Amino acid sequence: MAGLACWKAETSRSASRIARLIPRARREVWQALIQDAELTERGALLRLVLSEKVCESAAQITRYETLMLLECYCDGKLLRWQLEPRDENTTRLIFTERSA
Repeated sequence: MAGLACWKAETSRSASRIARLIPRARREVWQALIQDAELTERGALLRLVLSEKVCESAAQITRYETLMLLECYCDGKLLRWQLEPRDENTTRLIFTERSA
């Protein structure tokens, strides 16, 4: 999803928040976000990809609202992705990371 049109970052002591406009439909962004999710005996997990490497442990999905919200817990942090449609081909992605 190259070609990000706009981004904004905010940081506080307990949380970081980044908002970006992505020139893709919300369904495309959602599919890219959940492509590494899987259902296991431990529940729904999301394998996070950082710098082309998969995390050693998968993140436990704690909240899931199709096409709108994905939240998971990983390494003592709560990670949250919110998707807001701006128009047919633009999505606002808001990523928040909080210490849990």
